[in-house]
Amino acid sequence: MGLIKAAVTAVGSTLHDQWKDYIKCDDLGQDILMKKVSTPNGIISKDSAIQVSPGQMAIIFQSGKILDATAEEGIYTFDASTSPSFFAGQFGPVFKEMWNRFVYNGATSQEQAVFYLNAKEIMDNKFGTPAPIPFQDWSHPIPNQMTGSMSPLRVDVKCFGKYTFKISDPAVFMSKIAGTAEEYRKDNLVEQMRSEVIGAFQNVLNELGNSNHKTPVLELPSSNG
Repeated sequence: MGLIKAAVTAVGSTLHDQWKDYIKCDDLGQDILMKKVSTPNGIISKDSAIQVSPGQMAIIFQSGKILDATAEEGIYTFDASTSPSFFAGQFGPVFKEMWNRFVYNGATSQEQAVFYLNAKEIMDNKFGTPAPIPFQDWSHPIPNQMTGSMSPLRVDVKCFGKYTFKISDPAVFMSKIAGTAEEYRKDNLVEQMRSEVIGAFQNVLNELGNSNHKTPVLELPSSNG
């Protein structure tokens, strides 16, 4: 079952009249990472059209198995008698690997659907420490009058900033995160990502502040760990 890219001359004012079904997805913006689109009867008929807009990946599924996929913008005709075409650009090998092995656990429906994934870089994601993280600053040691030893100065460190991300492996994203949900939004993911960023930051602080590294607190912004 494959996708055949429609000729440019076929795209005109009578576009929707030339195919049995016309499947498309509006711009996913910065908030929607995946959206499921199907026909009223859940079957993608032969010679139906599937539109892929800039910044989108389209993956056709049936019963949890991939039929074809593309990350190349354009309008495609669906032909159940052909082999997968994988008009995928940089995602070609990934889509072919998905076709060979991907089965979504628990999928029993015979419905065919197109899952549109957001291929754009998702911008302006904020993170910050909910509370200060203690850091051992050995550049300002404190003498212990009782033992004669030196202890690091405790410094409370806070951080905040922004990060970007994008879906680089649609197979992992669908099998491990989004599954075959009707819609998967950024809000479902960013809280987990924010926690992982803060956890990683805390681990780096613990490493840089231990007795082996003894990184001064004023050098933290320029330290690469």
